[in-house]
Amino acid sequence: MFFIIYIAVIAFALYLIFHDRGEGEGKSRRQAARIDYRPEQPGPVPQTPVSPTPKPLEPAPPIRPVAARPTVSPRNVAERALSWSYLDSMEFDERLIAQTMRADIAGMRHYCSFADVGPVNGYVQPEPGNPHDPRAQVVIRADGKKLGYIPRYALDEYENFSGGFLVCPFSGRVTVDNKGYMRADILVVRPTDRNSVKERLADFINQDNK
Repeated sequence: MFFIIYIAVIAFALYLIFHDRGEGEGKSRRQAARIDYRPEQPGPVPQTPVSPTPKPLEPAPPIRPVAARPTVSPRNVAERALSWSYLDSMEFDERLIAQTMRADIAGMRHYCSFADVGPVNGYVQPEPGNPHDPRAQVVIRADGKKLGYIPRYALDEYENFSGGFLVCPFSGRVTVDNKGYMRADILVVRPTDRNSVKERLADFINQDNK
């Protein structure tokens, strides 16, 4: 009899032990199984978040062509009437050797506009007070407007030509190239004789205009 009661107590104790494990640890294990999806277990497949459809790129705005810089043809500019009266106020020396020199005008973009296109005459004189170059030779139109300077690369040649101190008359033509830049081709004459100088300068303009 005592042996039967002893066996029953041990069986009841084992029942309590395994019953708590099934309700506690086993339950939590089953809940974890529902949270962590495993392919071998039946149940709904968790939905993977899908990234939103990317917004289509908007077409780039059309490129508008840049208007070309307007150019001016010297043929379309009214010929400027030249005055030779400025020669009367210049000093001439017939003892000088008659010489001429072709040159360009530098820095025209700072002083000229399209209104200056066409034939031009005036004089070239030293500008010792120039803050950038005391050797500068300024080119001035007959009416007193500054057109620019003898290019720096040509100063040595010009000083040998003019003596470095003479005021020399010039004539030429201001033009605009196909890129819209102003150019000038001038003829500078040593002031040997007023009449011969005027004739040379006028012939140069007429020859350049043909």
